[in-house]
Order: sequence, then structure tokens, then C-alpha cells
Amino acid sequence: MDMSMKSLMVALVVMMSIINLTEAQSSVASCTQSLIPCAEYLNSTKPPSSCCGPLKEAFATQLQCLCNIFNTPGLLESFNVHATEALALGRYCGITTELSSCSGTNISMTL
Repeated sequence: MDMSMKSLMVALVVMMSIINLTEAQSSVASCTQSLIPCAEYLNSTKPPSSCCGPLKEAFATQLQCLCNIFNTPGLLESFNVHATEALALGRYCGITTELSSCSGTNISMTL
């Protein structure tokens, strides 16, 4: 695992530890832990089930949390993750959920 992925994972763990100030932030924290196994597969076209399983579960049960991640300006980018990478990862995991149902999102791509 390269240094940038380790930094991303550490940053996500730190983020989960400190986010609890607002309802939206709490909601974001509730689903980020399950996404950590996917950090090293952001540029992979064949992520393993250890990534896809939790990601599918998050889309099935915590869609609003994921919407908050996409709707919080600069959140993904602060961890060097681009929305297109996150969306592509979902596609590679076979997720077909439409994120246009997220209110306030400007993401027009379908997973």
C-alpha cells in the first residue's frame, strides 16, 4: 500500500473520530467506517468483496449518509478522492443506485 493510501485511511479514521458536531456530520461518520476497506481500491476495476460488500450495504441501508458525503463541499477532495473515482468504484462493485435521489447533489452519474 503506498503512502497516499495510508494517509487516506488514517485521515478517514481521524475524521470518524472527530465528526460529531452536527447531524449531517454525524450521519457522514456513520457510514464512513464501512468504506475504509475500499480506500486502496479507488483506482481498481476489480475491487474485492471486502470492499464491495460493505459498499453495497451502505447503499442499501445508509443512502442518506452517502448523499451527505457527496453533498458536503470539499469532503471527498480533502482526502484526495474525487467523486468520479467514488462513483466508478460503485459501478465496479455492481451497484446501480441512482444518486440523483440525493437532494442538493449535483452528481448526475448513475452508479
